[in-house]
Amino acid sequence: TSGSPVTLDLPNQWLWEIIDEFIYQFQSFVQFRAKLSKKTSEELEILRSNPRTWDVLQVLNVLHSMVDKSNINKQLEMYSQGKDPDLVAGEFGRHPLYKMLGYFSLVGLLRLHSLLGDFHQAIKVLENVELNKKGLYSRVPGCQISMYYYVGFAYMMMRRYADAIRTFSSILLYIQRTRGLFQMKTYQNDQINKQTDQMYTLLAICLVLHPQRIDESLHSMLKEKIGRAHV
Repeated sequence: TSGSPVTLDLPNQWLWEIIDEFIYQFQSFVQFRAKLSKKTSEELEILRSNPRTWDVLQVLNVLHSMVDKSNINKQLEMYSQGKDPDLVAGEFGRHPLYKMLGYFSLVGLLRLHSLLGDFHQAIKVLENVELNKKGLYSRVPGCQISMYYYVGFAYMMMRRYADAIRTFSSILLYIQRTRGLFQMKTYQNDQINKQTDQMYTLLAICLVLHPQRIDESLHSMLKEKIGRAHV
């Protein structure tokens, strides 16, 4: 809210985890609030007295504010044209802190709209992101994998099965090639490995609904994970 950018340098991984955790906390609270049967009368009264706690419009506003402040969509347009993003970044967007928070907020909006069941809007949020173009904005594996997961899931829910299969196949091949990166026991790696297993399952569902050939190494892994009888 200040008039000038904060002069703070944080690792991209930290910035991604801030946005990722923000969405996770919203999701967890909504799930907590929905389970009424085991709550005490005091807990129910607190919830009734604070109806705007983790209000979805406030969560959307936080993410959109960071997207707007960073001019990230304009920057991505320039980036895709091979031009200098700094020309349109503005005072805030030229700082890596705001640029990357803006980018990670786009991925946060993708996830949030998917959770809300608005899959068209989830895909539209990323209209300026080139998924298959590796570069400046693909330095955090957890962000890349989460983005492909929710894009693939949104395509599947929109019955765009060929697009879903292409999306899941692309990121699962990347994970296969870089498997050593995710062996260390960390919260982010546990999340990545869980999402990887889920994507194999979603890929298998899409292939049942829309049969087509996929990469042989992925096909072998599906047989191993899902079972020969189902693939």
